[in-house]
Amino acid sequence: MVVDLRQIQYFLSLFEEQSVTRAARRLNIVQPALSMQIAKLERDIGKPLFTRTPRRMIPTPAGEEMYRLFLPIMTEFGRARERLMHSGDALSGHVRLGLVPSIGQHVLPDVLERFVERHPEVTLSISEGLTDHLIEQVAGGQLDLCYTNRSDRVRPVATDVVLRERIVFVTGINDIPYPPKVSLVELTGCRFVLPTRENGMRHIVEQALEADDGHLAPAIEVDSILTSARLIEKSLYVSLMPESIVRGLRSRYNFALRTYELKNKGFERQIVCSHNLRRPMTKAAQAFHDALASRLVAEHGLDHRKRQEERRIADRS
Repeated sequence: MVVDLRQIQYFLSLFEEQSVTRAARRLNIVQPALSMQIAKLERDIGKPLFTRTPRRMIPTPAGEEMYRLFLPIMTEFGRARERLMHSGDALSGHVRLGLVPSIGQHVLPDVLERFVERHPEVTLSISEGLTDHLIEQVAGGQLDLCYTNRSDRVRPVATDVVLRERIVFVTGINDIPYPPKVSLVELTGCRFVLPTRENGMRHIVEQALEADDGHLAPAIEVDSILTSARLIEKSLYVSLMPESIVRGLRSRYNFALRTYELKNKGFERQIVCSHNLRRPMTKAAQAFHDALASRLVAEHGLDHRKRQEERRIADRS
């Protein structure tokens, strides 16, 4: 039996997509070519790798085992190729990065300026989007890595939590008295401005509410952070935002906002970096990830370490 790298690549894509149409689109080939290669692979192995249904291609036990065996081979092949192409050279290449709008607004410009100055042979392409779309692009190879608010386990995407940060209750400068600490259940009557349901931050808020059997019906749904801040600043609208976002709105845009701590345990957002297991990060992509992650951690470092220690103490008690 002879199996070439192209067949392995085709098989892995079909296994992950479970659809000939989506896998062919991801591989940028026509569907008959993909079907022919998979059929040839099955004949060579002597076992069916997929059960065909009108809606999807379901991996058989043989297909599950082949995926488990072939995935690390392709991952190591990608790493070896990357090392050979760039060994001994200055960093070069093109890095494609995706971000949700709420991440890195106040740190990204500085990171970009310093990175390009240090690595002039590296070009960067940065796009903003919502979590599901960005992770789909990483899985399909359109992005090298992305930073989002949550970790979604989607084959073949691997995720690393860069840090966690607290979410706070945000109001404008008005005369409504709120206690220093509030719970989400106590705020259900407020006029909330929240992101749309497709936004990762909205998902975090709704998960926290479910844990407390609460419910929020936002008066306005908007994904733009600046629009939300303008609504909140001089009105009775309120919101829930990560601490770093509020700091950036105050320091960079001079928004007059008040924040209040939430009583809800563990109400925080993760900043997560996702990359494709089958397309190991290039040296340039890894260097940019290190630069951005280090800056993000530095912005939150002391508070982050303190909260981590507090959680460890709470877990032991």
